[in-house]
Amino acid sequence: MKTHRMDRLTCRQAQEKLFDYLDREIGERDRQRVEEHLAMCEACTRRFGFERKLLDQIREKAGRQGLPSDVKRRLAAMLRNI
Repeated sequence: MKTHRMDRLTCRQAQEKLFDYLDREIGERDRQRVEEHLAMCEACTRRFGFERKLLDQIREKAGRQGLPSDVKRRLAAMLRNI
C-alpha cells in the first residue's frame, strides 16, 4: 500500500517513531509509512541502522546475564500462586 505524498513522514516524524518501530510496537499503517520514508531517506536509514545495531547489542548482552537466582525463585513462587 503506497501512501499519498501528503501522508509521508518527515525525518523528524520518522525519528519520533524510531524506537516503537525497532521494538515492533507500531501499527501497520505507521510501520509502512516509516519503511517508505527509510526507502527514500539515506540519513534516516543510517540512523535507524545504528540504533538497530545498538539495540541488538544491548539485547544480546542482557540475554547473557540472565536473572539472579533469588529473582528466579521469587518469580517462580509468584507464578505458582497464580
